[in-house]
Amino acid sequence: MNNKIELKAVRDLMGMNFFIPAYQRGYRWIRPQVEDLLEDIYNFAIKKTKGEKEFYCLQPIVVKGFSIEKIREENRSSLIGGAAVYEVIDGQQRLTTLKILVKYLEHKLLRGETYEDEYGFSVYQIVYETRPELALIFNDLSLRNEQNIDYDHITSAYKYIEDWFAAQNSPREAREAILRTLVNDFSNKKSEGIVQVIWYEIGDDSINPVDTFLRINMGKIPLTNGELVKAIFLQENNFGKSQLAELQQMEIAQEWDIIERTFHDVNFWGFISNKQYGNSTRIEFVLNIYYQLALQENPSLSSITGFDDDQIFRYFHHIINNTKSFKEVENIWSGVKDIYNQIQEWFTSVEWYHYIGFLIEKDVDVLQIFIWIESLKKQKGDSITKEDVTMLLIEKIRCLLKKVKVVQSLQNRDETIVVENPAKNGFLDVSYKDSVFVRDLLLLYNLQYVINQNNNNNVIYRFSFKSYKNVKDKDGKETSWDIEHIDSSTDKILHKLEDQNLWLRYAYSDLSDLPEELNHQIEKYLSLEKADQAEFDELYKKIKDHANEDVKDDSIKNNIGNLTLLDAKTNRGYGNALFISKRRIIIENDKKGLFIPPLTKNIFLKYHNVHTVKSDWTIQDMEFYNLDIKKTLLPFLTLN
Repeated sequence: MNNKIELKAVRDLMGMNFFIPAYQRGYRWIRPQVEDLLEDIYNFAIKKTKGEKEFYCLQPIVVKGFSIEKIREENRSSLIGGAAVYEVIDGQQRLTTLKILVKYLEHKLLRGETYEDEYGFSVYQIVYETRPELALIFNDLSLRNEQNIDYDHITSAYKYIEDWFAAQNSPREAREAILRTLVNDFSNKKSEGIVQVIWYEIGDDSINPVDTFLRINMGKIPLTNGELVKAIFLQENNFGKSQLAELQQMEIAQEWDIIERTFHDVNFWGFISNKQYGNSTRIEFVLNIYYQLALQENPSLSSITGFDDDQIFRYFHHIINNTKSFKEVENIWSGVKDIYNQIQEWFTSVEWYHYIGFLIEKDVDVLQIFIWIESLKKQKGDSITKEDVTMLLIEKIRCLLKKVKVVQSLQNRDETIVVENPAKNGFLDVSYKDSVFVRDLLLLYNLQYVINQNNNNNVIYRFSFKSYKNVKDKDGKETSWDIEHIDSSTDKILHKLEDQNLWLRYAYSDLSDLPEELNHQIEKYLSLEKADQAEFDELYKKIKDHANEDVKDDSIKNNIGNLTLLDAKTNRGYGNALFISKRRIIIENDKKGLFIPPLTKNIFLKYHNVHTVKSDWTIQDMEFYNLDIKKTLLPFLTLN
């Protein structure tokens, strides 16, 4: 049979069956693409002057006849009985969007009737080789499922269509106009005209659908490297035509989807990557490591792969097309899975998860971690233990941190001493001015605390890198991390009335034992319309004295024993409030579900010094806290 190219009205596609093979990517159109299609069809429909044979033409649909016997039994039940089946080589995105559109119009305009009732045809059916459950999603496109990537994209497109029609001056007229272009052909067309597609049907059995798919897609809206490599892995000539070959192909396709779903899990992605948004096919993360490790072994590969964005695809195209058996393809796939399984093991191991998470947060490339571990295997002859890897990670973290001085007293930091046993004697001399180093230490301190909790209590609890990297304030807006002074007793003067009033309201609310006279003075000041600096300064001093918050010198106040991590919005919002006020705000934010590092919460609950009251943060509290940081982080610190 020869290849056939012709024009078909969308109406002519109704009642057909379309099969999406495993090598194809999922549905990925986003709002602009969906809206562009709607705009084009609608503008054509309302065009006043059209030629008698004028029509709106969509881009080609490339198909090849497909045997129904090759379709899995659970997929066959979704097919329209008696209708031919076509393998979609190109055009899945358009076919899916058109189906979502006609299902939307059916729901909005036919009032419970179906196209079968109204026009005498069924909407064409789409079935998916590796995702049979997707055929059912068209029964109710209003249901969202963000955990399933394909469901999410398809139902999002339905929402884009809803939004577009809602934004029109007359949504109903717009719906009716577009509907007529889709349900009619030239035999009964209305003034709106008809929409057609370029139908290209491959009849030559010698033509490989995968090769055609790749050639078509390399030159237009590009597929990602992951989608292209998937097509290379799952091409039929890798497997043969037996039932066993079909099962082998299906197994790789399912394992591929499992890896893809895992990397779309927000907690997994938050651990392994600092990027807020990754590629739509995040399996590229694994494919790239496989390729980079091969490049380390054989730098001459770059002469084949190049250095542009398509180098991963070129590499896998080269090695798979040069294989002579499925066993060789299977070995390559096993290598990809080994990398994925290694990352999964990192994720499930409490210590590795937190140490590697810290290294990644410090922009250490995941590839570099693989290289370190491979080097360790070579040194020890592949007989490395989990403890060996753990010690390797601790040493790599230690190399990232600076040397830390130890001082005898926080109150007299000029007397720097060298101690014989720094683990037991002296305090860390780390200052607020070295903010990056302070942030590193405080993050690592939180991570080691979580590890200790797991080890001591046999619980599975992880620090949320996702929340740490994408911290949000109480209004749900993205913010950043600040280094917060726990006791912000300061000589900095508050000049603005609004700042003064905020500070006084916090004090009035949180100090329940204020003398009645002092309460009256606060109430009086809060009623002023203009700041009275002298009166406020006097009131400020009285309240600080009552709360036992004396002004400490900068060397004490800026030591790490008085510093913690806090999101910028909260930190800048409560300024130099009393410790007891800060404690209340932290607790309130925690109740609202905001992410607060565990040791920031512990500080305001006075975990490090349970012998003192919770209303202020004393020098003794700072000393206990400083010593606990040093004790916890000792394996990572180089002290002098």
